[in-house]
Amino acid sequence: MVTKAESALHEGLVRDLLSWFEQEKGYRITGADLKGYTQPQVVKNSDGVGDGENKMPDVDAFDDSTEVYVRGEAKTGDGDLNTEHSKTQFLLFANRHNKANGKSSLLYIIVPESKIDELKAVLREIGLLDRDNVVWVKSGKYA
Repeated sequence: MVTKAESALHEGLVRDLLSWFEQEKGYRITGADLKGYTQPQVVKNSDGVGDGENKMPDVDAFDDSTEVYVRGEAKTGDGDLNTEHSKTQFLLFANRHNKANGKSSLLYIIVPESKIDELKAVLREIGLLDRDNVVWVKSGKYA
């Protein structure tokens, strides 16, 4: 069960990621799993990766300068990193391509700074730690 505090932390991380995408990276936001935004697109799990379920990222964006799709995922680290659900999300989102140009999608994962080692361990386990298109972001706002 997600507590109110976990939900508030998750929302804060999603907002941090949105801000970073827009202000630091210049990405165009196309969806976010927050009130006031269009819902991100569900990514179909047609190959039955991980838990076999379709997944929706927390943030969908597009880099107009490189024509690359960008997906963002926020994890609190409170029991939501080393799960089949999260591993499936990471694998699905990191293994997508722009059909028009074949370029790999980017996956950004934001976690509280104290959870970065746990995130790296999960990414190592599923073979994504050293992928160029997978980026982890530490949020210093949250311990």
